[in-house]
Amino acid sequence: YLTVEDHDMSLLSEISFATQSTDNTILHIAMYGEAKSSSNKRTLAFLKDGTGNAYPEPDVLAEAIATVCTRDDGKARGHIECVFLNAPKGGEVADLLKNVYSVPFVIFWKTAVR
Repeated sequence: YLTVEDHDMSLLSEISFATQSTDNTILHIAMYGEAKSSSNKRTLAFLKDGTGNAYPEPDVLAEAIATVCTRDDGKARGHIECVFLNAPKGGEVADLLKNVYSVPFVIFWKTAVR
């Protein structure tokens, strides 16, 4: 069965905290995704210490998410097996999760939401 938990992950630092108290294997991140980092790469928008927005570099974001995920090669890390980036144009982060960090299953929006 699937247990659904709701966590405020508006701060990037909350990803690890929100996933450590659960046995769930799916991480569903729903947020604004048509954001650009300072290097002009597509990323997701987070709050910056509760004030304003922060747009982490895709590699920093992917690494933070990957720390709580299993790997295709079986090396130990976290327990999340599937990451669903429910945000428009999340492909850059999704590509890093799958191809650099070996997260087994990554689902994302390739296009903008219209």
